[in-house]
Amino acid sequence: MPESFKTTCCYCGVGCGVIVHKDRNNKLHVEGDKDHPSNKGMLCSKGMNLHYTVMDTSDRLLYPEMRYNKNMPRQRVSWDQALDRTASV
Repeated sequence: MPESFKTTCCYCGVGCGVIVHKDRNNKLHVEGDKDHPSNKGMLCSKGMNLHYTVMDTSDRLLYPEMRYNKNMPRQRVSWDQALDRTASV
């Protein structure tokens, strides 16, 4: 079932309103939100290509990693460990 939701573009500080449409094949399509006060439905070239960035997970971290000191490589940790560490510093 196709679905749509409103969100904010993440590329710059303007915070343009975006409507994301997800089709039956889980492909995303992006359009400017005409009701949003900052962009009134217009998108820059980065915003128009936002769906390509969202769909490409080849270099995205999908789980938390931590490095215990700068001489050690990052290690996969649980979400609880990562959040506890973040809250403690």
